[in-house]
Amino acid sequence: MLRDAVERRLHFEAAHPEVTITAPGTRSGWWIAAVPPGSVPGDTERAKVTAWQLADLMDALDRIWPPDEPDTATRADRGARSVR
Repeated sequence: MLRDAVERRLHFEAAHPEVTITAPGTRSGWWIAAVPPGSVPGDTERAKVTAWQLADLMDALDRIWPPDEPDTATRADRGARSVR
C-alpha cells in the first residue's frame, strides 16, 4: 500500500508542480498539501489538505484533481478546505 501511495505522489507532483506536499515532521505529524491560490479551477483561495497517512492525502487530492480528468474539467468543491 505504501508503494502505491508513493507512486501516486510522484505522479501527482509531476502533474501538479504548483502543489507542495510536505511529509510529517514527527511520527505523529500530518501529511500536508499546500495548494496555492488559483490552482483549483473555480477557487481563488489557497488551501491546505491534511491527512495522517500519505494514501489518505492522495485520496483527498484525487477528489480535487481526478487522475483520469484533465485539469480544466475539475471542480473546486471536491474536498479541499480553504485556509483563510
